[in-house]
Amino acid sequence: MAALVGIGILGIGIAAVEILLREFLPYSLVTIGHLYADNADLYGWGFHPYELIRTRDPDTGEIYKAYANNHGWRDRDRVFENPSGAYRILALGDSHTFGPLVPATHTYTRILEDTLTSAGYDVEVLNIAYGQWGTDQEVEALRLEGARYQPDLIVLQFCDNDLLDNTYRQWHENKALKPFYYDLSDDGHLVRHANPDWTFKESSLKDRLRRLITTSEILKRCYGVYLRYALRSLGPTAWTWQLAPEAPASIVYSYSVDSTKIEHLNVVLQGRLGEFSRLLRSLEGNTLSANGLDELLWSAGVTSQRDTIFRILEDHWFPRGAKDSYWLTPPDSSCFEWRLYFALLEKGKAVADSLGADLAVISDQELGLYLWRRYWHIIAPGDQHLQAFLGYSELIRRFSEARDIGFIASHHQHTRARNDPHPNLEGNRAMALNVFEYLLKHHTGELDQHRRSVP
Repeated sequence: MAALVGIGILGIGIAAVEILLREFLPYSLVTIGHLYADNADLYGWGFHPYELIRTRDPDTGEIYKAYANNHGWRDRDRVFENPSGAYRILALGDSHTFGPLVPATHTYTRILEDTLTSAGYDVEVLNIAYGQWGTDQEVEALRLEGARYQPDLIVLQFCDNDLLDNTYRQWHENKALKPFYYDLSDDGHLVRHANPDWTFKESSLKDRLRRLITTSEILKRCYGVYLRYALRSLGPTAWTWQLAPEAPASIVYSYSVDSTKIEHLNVVLQGRLGEFSRLLRSLEGNTLSANGLDELLWSAGVTSQRDTIFRILEDHWFPRGAKDSYWLTPPDSSCFEWRLYFALLEKGKAVADSLGADLAVISDQELGLYLWRRYWHIIAPGDQHLQAFLGYSELIRRFSEARDIGFIASHHQHTRARNDPHPNLEGNRAMALNVFEYLLKHHTGELDQHRRSVP
C-alpha cells in the first residue's frame, strides 16, 4: 500500500511539473519544425499553433524565443477575413523568409509591415515559411492556406537549393520527406502526386516514442541534454547549439581535419600546399586548437595562406568543398530541375490570377550571398563566377517578366551572419527595403488606396 501511495504521489508530482513547465517555461527542441504538428500533415513538418520557437544568432550565441501564431507560422496572429480591407502581402519561402537568425520581430516581413504601417498604409505582411522548404511546399501552402487570406500581392522567395528540394525523391535518402511531390508529364505539364512513401502513422514504437518526447516538457529537456552531449563534437557554431540553456559569453572556434577539407584546400590553393598537405593527411580525424594549427603553419612554411587555411578547416554545419560549386558555371535552364521550378512558378501565377492577386519573386542569389561564399572560399574568385552566380536570378527575372510575374531586384545586399549563410538583422532590413522599393515602384496606386486617413 505504501508503495502504491508513493507511486501515486510521484505521478502527481510529475504531472504538476509537466503542467507548470508547459504553462510558464515551455521548451523547444527544433528551429524549423517537426513531424507532429498539424501543418506537418500537409507539408512534411511544422509547428503547433502557439508552440515555442527558439532561434539563435550564430555570431553572438544569443537565443531568441517566440511563439508560433494561431496557425503555426512565425508571424503575428492572423485571420482569414480582412475586416479593415488592408492591402495584404503574402510572403512564402524557406528559412530566409522564416528568419532563423533574428528575433521574430525582426524578420524581413515584420520589418516590412512595420515600415509600411509607419508610412501610413493599412497593410498586412503575412509570413508563411519553414526552413528547408522547397518551391513545391510554398505552392502547396499557397493553395491550401495562403489563398484563404485573399492576398493582393504574393511574394515567392527563391533559393538555389530549391532546385534540389523540389526534386527530393530523386536524391534524398528519405523518400517520405513530404506527403506529396510534383513532377513533369511527358509534354512538360506540372503534375502533383500523393507520395506513396508517406506512411507516417505513428504505428511503430519509435514513432510513438518520438511523439511522446515532442509533447512532454520534461522529456524534451531530457532529450535536449542528450543531444548537447551526443552532438558536442559538431562545435560551438553547429545548429544544435541552439539547445544551449543560455547564450555563451563568447564563441571559441574549433578546427578539424578530414579528407573533404583537404581536397577543398587543394582546390582553392591549386595544389600549393606542399609539405603541409602531407601533415594534414597524417592528422585526419583530429581536432586542432588555433595555436596548434598556427604551429603547423609555421613548421610547413605556409603562414602566408593562414586566413584561407583557417577558414576552410574551421568547424561549421554548412557544406564546403564541392568542386562543381567552387568552379561555378551558368545555370542550365533546360535541365529538369529548372523546368520543374518554372512549372511550379507558373502554378503559383495561376493561383494568384484566380485570386486577382499579383505575383512577384525575390531571389536569394544576390551579392550579399556571393560575398559570404567568397569569404568562406565556397566559390572561386573572378567576374565569370560572379556572373554565373547572379545568372540564377537573371534567369528567373527574364522568365518572370515574360509571364507578367514581378521580380524584386536586390539593390541592397542581404548581409549574412559570419557563421551562417542566412541573412542577419542587417540582411533582413535589406530584404524589407528591397520589397518596399519594389512596392513603391510597381504598386503605388494600390498602396495609395490603402493609405489611412490622418485626423
